[in-house]
Amino acid sequence: MSTYGRYHRMIESIAKQEEAISNVSVLLETAPGVVLTGVGKSYGIAQHGASLLQSVGVRATAVHATDMFHGGLTMLTPGCVLVCLSHSGQTMEVGELLVECVERRLTIGITSDVLSTVGVMSDYLLTYACEKDGSRHETIPAVSTAGQLVIINGLACAIADRKTREELSAGHPGGQLYEEEA
Repeated sequence: MSTYGRYHRMIESIAKQEEAISNVSVLLETAPGVVLTGVGKSYGIAQHGASLLQSVGVRATAVHATDMFHGGLTMLTPGCVLVCLSHSGQTMEVGELLVECVERRLTIGITSDVLSTVGVMSDYLLTYACEKDGSRHETIPAVSTAGQLVIINGLACAIADRKTREELSAGHPGGQLYEEEA
């Protein structure tokens, strides 16, 4: 299958979870805080996700999974939601973090493997199809990172869809994102 065929399959797998994405977005929107975490490329997506969620009014931040064990756990105040991103779902630091937080925090996993540590230990799970990644060598993490990005973007859009234009523009006083059309 070509890389574009893999993208198509990944998008189809996420589209089937529209209701779950909407339900998880409510959890993020109503939480007093959201911490997104991951390692490697997944952490880059977590950083983007935190910024995007902030744009729709969610108190969100990204903390590298390793840093969570060196003071970052203090970010998980009561009621906060932890969002763990890991393509394989087996990333050691993310798995250890879930073990640490399983009893005391609501956790949302974003992974390609339902049976992975992230898949099994998360309270809520959003997945994407990605058995093989991008390029003819199947080694470039293009499809997997796109899957995570599509889910994060879907969560933010679901939150934005429940808000008025005025509510959204309140967080963007310096931008032109929500200016009225002439």
